Amino acid sequence: MNREARVLLIEDNPGDVRLIHEVIMQLRPNCCIIVRGDGDDALEYLTERENGVFVNVPDFMILDLNLPRVSGLDFLRHLKNYKELSRIPVVVYTSSDIQTDIDNAYSLGANCYVVKPFSLDHIQEAVTSIWEFWLNTVRLPLISKMA
Repeated sequence: MNREARVLLIEDNPGDVRLIHEVIMQLRPNCCIIVRGDGDDALEYLTERENGVFVNVPDFMILDLNLPRVSGLDFLRHLKNYKELSRIPVVVYTSSDIQTDIDNAYSLGANCYVVKPFSLDHIQEAVTSIWEFWLNTVRLPLISKMA
């Protein structure tokens, strides 16, 4: 990816936000990371429009499931209502390793599911792997910004 990457991080834990931010900034210092602390704020951000055009379209999203107000699974349900936005890759990055959460996330359109590791080294490895795969390995869809 030649241009500045835009990542929407939907995470309510300040410690996780800081760690993810630090790792990504080491990998790509000019990356734009937008943080929203719950699914409701993230949906409001994503669906903002000017002249009928979505103005906040990230390259991909990192989504925690355990969020206040609108959970990660509910966020995925709502995202499906927006054809254009539903094509943005969503990486679920959460502490839940419950099989029903995994199954539900994929059923609702998550592109991958990563269980948060507990050690600092493994967190760095996981975030680096997510970054490398989604912004250096795969080809991302061109997202239409029209409403």
